[in-house]
Amino acid sequence: MTGKTTTEFKSKAAVYRWLLDNGREISETQFYDHCTEGLLRKKRGEKVFTLAAVKRYAKLHTKVAATGEKDRDHLDKMQDELREINLNTARLKMQEREHSLLVKQGKVVPIEEYENAIVGRQVALLAQLNHMAQKNIAAWIELVGGDKTRGPALLEAMLEEIAQRMSAFAADIEFDIILEADA
Repeated sequence: MTGKTTTEFKSKAAVYRWLLDNGREISETQFYDHCTEGLLRKKRGEKVFTLAAVKRYAKLHTKVAATGEKDRDHLDKMQDELREINLNTARLKMQEREHSLLVKQGKVVPIEEYENAIVGRQVALLAQLNHMAQKNIAAWIELVGGDKTRGPALLEAMLEEIAQRMSAFAADIEFDIILEADA
């Protein structure tokens, strides 16, 4: 609040002028109603209003002319924002604790471990498929009524097919999921 530096006011009119001069907003009728209700009181035993009492009244019962809000409204908004921040912080801490518990219970696996497990399974599957092809090549040649001399070429073609399938299995694939509401 800026304006004249007066420490005491002898009349309600002087207080009202000071409020307006110092960037406060309140109607004259409301100001006088507040005085009647005892929201602004004179100094005990004297017939003057103190500057401290006027400033206290201004903060609690008038608006700042520049913003149209009471000082208390601004403080309330800040307190609401602070409560929201504290609530969000508490939620995040709770989520971290829940995640930590799931990890300790073995229900959550770090992504690196998951990816390593998949790669390990892929390598094992590939070895099993290669072994199966080598073990069964003679039976497959006979199955095709075949020429055993062409076995290595058949085996190579089969292993190439297996490798291609494994490569397709290992590739990252994007797909769309379409959710439909029940009619």
